[in-house]
Amino acid sequence: MGLRDQEEGLIMADIDHCVRSIWPTLVLWIDFLHPVHHVSTERMERVPLQVLCDILNELFRTDTHAFELCKETPRLYELLFLLWLRLDEYITPGTDVLHCLSSLSHTVNRSIYVVPKRSFMMEITNAQPYPDRVQAVADRYKDPHCIPAALMAVGHRPHKLYRKMLVQARLFVGVIPTLRSDEALEKISDSFVPISEFVTLQLVMHKYPKDIVCGFVDLIRHLHDISDGRGSGPARMMCSILSSIWATCDDGRSLAWSLRAGVLPVMIALNAEKSDDDLVSHALHMVTRKAYHVRVVREFLKGVEALSFIGAAFKGPNTLASYDSEIRRRVDMLQRWTWNQEKCLYAECHSIIDAVPVPVRRCPCFNAAYCSKACQRADWARHKPNCVNGVHGTRYMAIEIGDLSPEDAHFIAFYVRTWTHTHAQTLLQSVIRAQEITPSGSKPHTYHVQVNIGQLPVGYDFWVLEFPMNRQDVDSWLTFSATVTRPRGMALVQVMVLPLTALRARAGKSVAEGYPVEGYALEHEFHPKRATE
Repeated sequence: MGLRDQEEGLIMADIDHCVRSIWPTLVLWIDFLHPVHHVSTERMERVPLQVLCDILNELFRTDTHAFELCKETPRLYELLFLLWLRLDEYITPGTDVLHCLSSLSHTVNRSIYVVPKRSFMMEITNAQPYPDRVQAVADRYKDPHCIPAALMAVGHRPHKLYRKMLVQARLFVGVIPTLRSDEALEKISDSFVPISEFVTLQLVMHKYPKDIVCGFVDLIRHLHDISDGRGSGPARMMCSILSSIWATCDDGRSLAWSLRAGVLPVMIALNAEKSDDDLVSHALHMVTRKAYHVRVVREFLKGVEALSFIGAAFKGPNTLASYDSEIRRRVDMLQRWTWNQEKCLYAECHSIIDAVPVPVRRCPCFNAAYCSKACQRADWARHKPNCVNGVHGTRYMAIEIGDLSPEDAHFIAFYVRTWTHTHAQTLLQSVIRAQEITPSGSKPHTYHVQVNIGQLPVGYDFWVLEFPMNRQDVDSWLTFSATVTRPRGMALVQVMVLPLTALRARAGKSVAEGYPVEGYALEHEFHPKRATE
C-alpha cells in the first residue's frame, strides 16, 4: 500500500468515526425539523423543506459511510417516506416542487434495497424472464425497513399508499408545462421509478381499487395531451406501471377498468410515436395476454367504436390484424346467445325441435342451452354443479393446476371446444404426422393437445403418450387442455377427451365447407414421444 493510500485510509477512518459520533444528534435534528411536526402551524413557513430533501438524499447515497448507518436507523426511513408520500401537505408558496420531488424520488429509490441498485439490477437481468426468480432476487435484497416505513406513513393502509403515490405523481405532472429543458423532463420520468418498484416487486397486490387503476389511466391521458410531446416520456413510464398492475392482478378487473377508461388508444398513439420504446410495447403485449378474462373481452364489445390494435408499432400490420380478428372471435362468442336447431338440454323438454327449429338460449356458463326459462328452471338441480358458480371439477372441465375464476375457467373450456371444432383438420394433420413415425402395428395412442389461449395468435402444443387411455381401446383418443399464465404461476384446465374417429368426422365436415386440407400453422411444438408409461 502506497503512502497516498495509507493517508486516504486514515482520513476515511476519521470521517467514519466523526459521522458515527454525531449520528444520533443528526437524526434528532432531522426529526425536529421535519414538517410532519409543523404542518398547519405558523412554523411551517420556516421549515427548510428543500434542505431536508437534499440532506436525506446525501445520507442515502450508497457510496458513503452514512448509508450503512441509515440501514441501522429505522426512524430515518420513516421520516423519508413521510416526506415523500405527504409532500403535497407540506408545500408552501416558496417551495421548489420539482427539486423536492426529484430529490426524494432518488432517495427512495436508493433506500429500497440493501445493495446498490446497479448490483441488484444485474442479478434481476440474469433471473429474467422467470417472475418467480425475479421476485426471489428482490426478496433477498429488500431493505427490511422500507415497507414498514412506507406503510407507517399512510396509517398501515396499502391502498392509501398507492393513492398517495398518485397524488405525488400528479404534482410532477403539474410542473411539466413550466419546464423548458429535456434534462428536466428526464427527471420527471426517473421520478416515477420508485412507484414502479413498489408495484412490481416491493408491495405487490393482486387486487387494486378502481380509483387507483383509473387514476393512473387519467395521468397517462393527461400526460399525452400536453403540448409539444413533453409529457410522452413520463406517459410511457406510467404505461409500464399500469402494465405491472395488470400483470399482478388475478381477475382482469384492473385491465377491464383501464380499457373502459380509454387507455388502449393512448398507448397505441404513444407506441406509434416511438416504436422502439419497450415500456409501451410490453404494456400492449400484456393486453393481448390477458384477453382470456371474460371481463376484458367484454370491454372490447362496449362503446361506439370497437377497440383495435391497428395503428400500433409493436407488431407488424398483419399480426395486429390477427390480434383484432382473434379478439373479435371471442367477443362474438360472448355475444352469440342463441342458435337455431339446437336441442334444449332439459331431458323432458316437449318442444318439437326436429320438426320446427326452436331458438335456444345459452346459459352464462357456456355449457347448456334451453328453449325457455321454464326448462332452465326445471333442469337447474341437475345443471347447477356444472354452472358458473358450481364446482370446478365437472364433466365439462377441471382446473388441474393453478387458479382461475369460475367464469374465466368456463369460458376457456368453451373456447377450446369451439376452437377444436373449427380447427379439427389442422389437429388431424398433427395426428397424421405422429402416426408416420409411430411403429406399425402399435396399439392405439393417446394424443395430447394443449391450447395456449393466453397467447395471440392462439396455437397449441402437441405430443403423443406411449399408452392408450384404456388398454382395451381399439381407437386412439385425444385429450385437450388449455394453459394461461397467471400472476402466481401457470393455470392448466383439462377440457375434454375426444375419440380420433370423432375428430376425423369433424375434420371431414370442415374441409367440405372450405377449410384447407393442409390445415394452418398453429402448432407451437411437436413432441412425438413426450411421455412414456
